[in-house]
Amino acid sequence: VTFFQGEQRLVTGSSDGGVSVWDRETGAQIGHVLEGHTKLVYVVDVSPDGKTIASGSEDNTVRVWNAETEELLCILCHEGHIFSVHISPDSKRVASGSYDRMLRVWDIETGELAFNPIECNSIVVGVRYSPSGDRIASVSGGIQIWNADTAEHVLSIDGEVYSLAWSLDGKQIIGGGDKNITIWDSVTGDQIRTWEAYESYVWSLSLSQNGTHLATCCVDEETAFVFDITTGGRIAAYEHDNTVPALAYSPSGRFIATTCADKKAYLWD
Repeated sequence: VTFFQGEQRLVTGSSDGGVSVWDRETGAQIGHVLEGHTKLVYVVDVSPDGKTIASGSEDNTVRVWNAETEELLCILCHEGHIFSVHISPDSKRVASGSYDRMLRVWDIETGELAFNPIECNSIVVGVRYSPSGDRIASVSGGIQIWNADTAEHVLSIDGEVYSLAWSLDGKQIIGGGDKNITIWDSVTGDQIRTWEAYESYVWSLSLSQNGTHLATCCVDEETAFVFDITTGGRIAAYEHDNTVPALAYSPSGRFIATTCADKKAYLWD
């Protein structure tokens, strides 16, 4: 789940392969379901300029859509399930991570690879551009950081990590692991802070607009928590009737959207 800039609309992917856009205030669907994926949609993203939607699926493809016309712009292929997609801050490229252990970066306009695929240590369950767009972080066991223009390896952080987020200034990187959340220096790899958040894997992270609060969810638990990024203290809990696989802060930091295994999306103020 993710928000458009302006946070009037949000996007979700579904188990039947559809991608939908919703009105935040009314909960009504906007336009048509974006159809084409043949299996579960794991992940969606919206470009910062609001013009493009990217979706990654169990059918081994990333599909890129024109957000206004609903036109399918390109289909980008891996050799395994797509677990993560992220559009660059300049809205020109999309990075994708897959079960095939590859990180691929694509030019949205041409649908071509920006450079040769990067082979990672294991299954790639997360990819995130840094706020400035100069680096890409991938999650495959630990965290690897790459130069976003040259694909040169910059840094490796060892550990058991399943989700990640960057600090607003790009100086720190946050990882969700088995029970713990950890913050590292993104240049040196030094650990800055860690705390226990759940009883199992931390599956999704989203940082608030002011960089002070971290929204989180766990693969096996029905409650999403928000933590103070400085102290690790828990400041909010959002209870669901089933597990919560994904969440996102709105651009202003006012709202949090969660998706639930009950096949519903929830909006929290």
